[in-house]
Amino acid sequence: MKTKNQFAGIRWIARVVGTLLVLFTLFMFIGEMIEGYNRSGKLETFNILQITTFIFWFLGLAGLVL
Repeated sequence: MKTKNQFAGIRWIARVVGTLLVLFTLFMFIGEMIEGYNRSGKLETFNILQITTFIFWFLGLAGLVL
């Protein structure tokens, strides 16, 4: 029983850090989209490398949340 309580603090720290990382990433992504829209007047298109990177980054962030 003591081992369960011992790791509870570490788990909560991991949850908080993961949530902050997800929020920061969303903040940066939304800011980049708004800045790109303001610069060109339309949403920017992405190349295949950017799309692939975003998909893997999104999967990693989803793993942190879950």
